[in-house]
Amino acid sequence: MNPRISQSNKLDMGTAAANLNHSQITPKINPLRKSQPHKIVVPTTDGLLFAETQDIVHCDAQGSHSRIWLTSGESVITTKNLKELEIMLNHHFFYRSHASHLINLLHVKKFVRADGGIYMSNGRALSISRHKKQEFLQIVLC
Repeated sequence: MNPRISQSNKLDMGTAAANLNHSQITPKINPLRKSQPHKIVVPTTDGLLFAETQDIVHCDAQGSHSRIWLTSGESVITTKNLKELEIMLNHHFFYRSHASHLINLLHVKKFVRADGGIYMSNGRALSISRHKKQEFLQIVLC
């Protein structure tokens, strides 16, 4: 406790802090949130994974679970299915290219029309479904 702060000053500071409403604080915090990367938390077979969306290269379906491939080269199995991950990552440059793949568009390195292969930054080649190929090209070319 600081001896220079009187008891009445402590009360005044507490009252002032209590009188701040949410609308006064929110504009100061929101710009910081926009500049910070978005994190998701997903359950894994042995705990929780805290991952920034920019570090997720792609996700693959594995039955009722999914495998998340990270930029670090590691992969983690999550107890969420691909549909649940798609909903979580909906506004973060992710695209469902196939029933088995959810890709981060920021990590696409190459698309080969002939075989419909999408080559990711981690070196993996993923397939795209025939009915999604045109939509994928429209998204990446605009």
